[in-house]
Amino acid sequence: DVYKRQKPEEGKNANLAAAAATQNLYGISRHSDGATRVNVGLMGGGTATNIVAEEAFIEGEVRGATTELMEYMEDRAHTVIESAAAMHDCEVEIGVEGKAPSARSDDALAAIVGGVSEGVEGVTSILESDDLGGSEDATYLMQHVQDCGGLAAYVGVGTDHPGGHHTRTFDVDEETIRIAVDVLAASVDRIATERP
Repeated sequence: DVYKRQKPEEGKNANLAAAAATQNLYGISRHSDGATRVNVGLMGGGTATNIVAEEAFIEGEVRGATTELMEYMEDRAHTVIESAAAMHDCEVEIGVEGKAPSARSDDALAAIVGGVSEGVEGVTSILESDDLGGSEDATYLMQHVQDCGGLAAYVGVGTDHPGGHHTRTFDVDEETIRIAVDVLAASVDRIATERP
């Protein structure tokens, strides 16, 4: 109705606020304590080409190598988004769909998994650890087990696939599922006898 009354200066352009937020999210300073990431994967808004957009949305994520770094990015992202909305005299609602803490595998358990993997058919190489740069819901489980005095390890079994993670072409070579089952079963057997 701002357009119909021919007073575009009264419009609060939500698309401009979303664009400013998106651009400035990528300007968040990285942190000297470790890797941090930000990405806006979806954005949109408005109802027609000749009407000032009343609503807009952006969807994205922040990540950090540790829980503290993820929280740093989350705090900075909130500031950026709220500031972009204020700059364009818009209101903003920020929702968090999910997040995962960082976790560190226990060396004793990781050594058992690595040790049994050497005898599993199909395992061609073993990495004791790797910086994957991702996050996993499994870290909640790891953290809980460790908080209760248990041991936890994150185990990944590599696979050949035509595309990277988070792409339309991502797929799993089903033979690696058998390898993973064999690694985990052998690990359980070894843990039952060694009780680390």
